[in-house]
Amino acid sequence: MRHYLIASHGTLAQGFYDALNAIIGSKPEISIITAYVDNSEIKKLIEKKICLIGADDELIIMTDIFGGSVNNLCMEYLNRPNIHLIAGVNLALIISIVISHDEDTKSMIENCIEEAKKNVIYCNDLTEPKGYDDF
Repeated sequence: MRHYLIASHGTLAQGFYDALNAIIGSKPEISIITAYVDNSEIKKLIEKKICLIGADDELIIMTDIFGGSVNNLCMEYLNRPNIHLIAGVNLALIISIVISHDEDTKSMIENCIEEAKKNVIYCNDLTEPKGYDDF
């Protein structure tokens, strides 16, 4: 089985989780870590989530920012073959990953990342320039 962990500084992970529930419904295989919102030790929270994953299961960890403390702590577990870590996620990427049913997790993640890059758009470039008189 494939499990998902969304981890972030502050409550961003909770926001992603709430949006996921609104868009695709509740999924018990998704959990979150909201770091630094209380006195919880982040490393222990991560270890606890990882310990719940069976030896034959996979865990895809998605963090808010590469090089941040949350991502750096998660990187310590990359020596385990069933753990995949993605940094710098957005909602479109998280949705793509969670709804994907591809068997090859590495290829699925790489494809979802490429597709998610297309969702970062400077929308001003999509409109016709307006003159002052158009307002």
